[in-house]
Amino acid sequence: MNSYTVNLTYFKKSGKYYTCGEYVSSEKELNEIWDEVKEMALSGNLPGLARSNEPKTEFNILINVPNHPHDHPRMIVF
Repeated sequence: MNSYTVNLTYFKKSGKYYTCGEYVSSEKELNEIWDEVKEMALSGNLPGLARSNEPKTEFNILINVPNHPHDHPRMIVF
């Protein structure tokens, strides 16, 4: 099974850059990785940000998976 490094860039609602984070995913399909990131945001558990029990919906999240064969950027906007 392949594993992919997932790069996350966080922006405030204003569009201002906030910070970044990354993790390794074993999901095969790109859309599954995007869903995984959304679930992590809703559970308050995003890499590069402090963990909490509250959803992390105050950020827009840019997702890149550079070593995935079908990579293209995706933005999650809450």
